[in-house]
Amino acid sequence: MPSGNESQHELGSLTVGVVGLGLMGGSLALGLAGKCRRRIGLDSDPGADAAALERNAVDELALHLPDLVQKCDLIILAAPVRTILAVLKELAEIRPPQGAARVVIDIGSTKSDIVKAMEALGQGYDPLGGHPICGREVQGIRHADASLYRNAAFVLTPIPRSSPRALALGRQLAEVLGARPLELTAAEHDTLIASTSHLPHLAAVALAQTARRLPSASALVGPGFRDTSRLAASNLEMMTDILLTNRDHVLQALEEYIHRLEALAQRVREGDEARLKVLLAEGRRARQELLEPSSPKGKE
Repeated sequence: MPSGNESQHELGSLTVGVVGLGLMGGSLALGLAGKCRRRIGLDSDPGADAAALERNAVDELALHLPDLVQKCDLIILAAPVRTILAVLKELAEIRPPQGAARVVIDIGSTKSDIVKAMEALGQGYDPLGGHPICGREVQGIRHADASLYRNAAFVLTPIPRSSPRALALGRQLAEVLGARPLELTAAEHDTLIASTSHLPHLAAVALAQTARRLPSASALVGPGFRDTSRLAASNLEMMTDILLTNRDHVLQALEEYIHRLEALAQRVREGDEARLKVLLAEGRRARQELLEPSSPKGKE
């Protein structure tokens, strides 16, 4: 098996299978054009399969998952989390051909359940968890964009059985897509992402629901509301999977958020201008610190 250094340019010689041809999988496949030997796609929706071929996002379609396993060296699972879990269960029953192990990388939005399921794969597979921190509220491969991953952090969450080859391929995958690879544990990822991604979605949902209670509110919708409520338009299946597979961390983030909203409400209720300004200034400063170029504790 090649070492990490020997794998540095391996991606270009591999056939890559993409399971799930929606926005994320389709964008990834488009971004791999010319960066690997061949791209093979598979989606449960025949319409997505046809659109992927039409857009030249893939070079061919697999008949089914066993067909994709037979043909591909690297398998990327690009679907909602619970769909990825179902695919991993199916993969565990499929024996890959003899030779180098099939590297399996997922790009699901939560990691703990997925990396646990990866442990059940047979020895013919070399699994690695992953999650690119990018996306849009629109859905489907017709919105796919080869530049979607550009400048995004691409978290890699190896498990004890992940080989140096798998990690090297994960890093190279991120880099050819224009992303920045970042290594974290699944627990670290799920804790952080609950506050930076999952909580904002719930906040956007609550914001949209709150504004809609006033019949004429749409007349005064401006850029601020559009920006802060954008995530409420996200894919329902994807977000339900995310919230239910990262439940504990999401609840912790929600409790902290509610606490801070209550503090703001109390200052407004009291008409305490000085203390209200302190909280507003803290929020502005916190945003500036979060948006400065930096990374959480992890290996880049």
